Amino acid sequence: MVTSSNYIQNQKFSRLEVYNMYLKMLLTSFLFYFVIQPISAFDIDPVGNQVEEGISKYKSQKYKESLDNFKAAEQKLEKEDEKLAYNKGTSYYKLKNYDLALKQFEKSSLSDNKELKVKSLFNKGNSFYQMGDKRNAIKSFLQAIKIDPEFEPARKNLELMQKIEQQNQKNAKQQEEEGENSQSLNNQDNSDSQEDSDQNKQKGMQGKPSENEDDKQQSESENQPQKQKELTKEEAERILESARQRDVKRKLHKGKNSRNEVFW
Repeated sequence: MVTSSNYIQNQKFSRLEVYNMYLKMLLTSFLFYFVIQPISAFDIDPVGNQVEEGISKYKSQKYKESLDNFKAAEQKLEKEDEKLAYNKGTSYYKLKNYDLALKQFEKSSLSDNKELKVKSLFNKGNSFYQMGDKRNAIKSFLQAIKIDPEFEPARKNLELMQKIEQQNQKNAKQQEEEGENSQSLNNQDNSDSQEDSDQNKQKGMQGKPSENEDDKQQSESENQPQKQKELTKEEAERILESARQRDVKRKLHKGKNSRNEVFW
């Protein structure tokens, strides 16, 4: 390859011609860089200054101020700019205004610029997720991956969402099982309490002396007219003997029940 200096020496150009050629080469190189880096054009106009200041504020986590700068820059343009829409969306997102952020990312996602389109779709997915719309979040991440299969942030978010969903299902199943176990224990406690109550009631009935025939007879006698209370000696002895026989039978019956009682 022939260098510029050798080329100049061989052609034997004058010093002025050499200077003009060098200046032309320098300008050509600058213009090439300027074309592939169009963002540098903002440095020579007020809009560019507003954008750069907005980016600086954003990096300093002054999101409200950065949003104001991006809005000011937008007002000075004759038409909507996709990059400004994206920048506004990022500021809205950081301010947790996900609805407005989503609207800006929808605008920037229509860009023909592949990188801007992919990032916009990715941030659309993030906005949808923050708004609780998991279906559209997944859809946006998949769209970003479809355009750029190597875009790792979208893949990682999809994997993270899958893990979160699996963990939520696991927690829900565990809570359901714990609820069933708790209900089973409550039912068992209620059954035990009812059984204890029945046993105590039965014991109380067994321990409480029942109204004997003497008492019953006495009650009936008290309710009878005065003339019926005057019994003969023979009738009195017969009633007493009958009462003694019933008392013996009652004690035997009670002893039999006590021997057959089972304690668990």
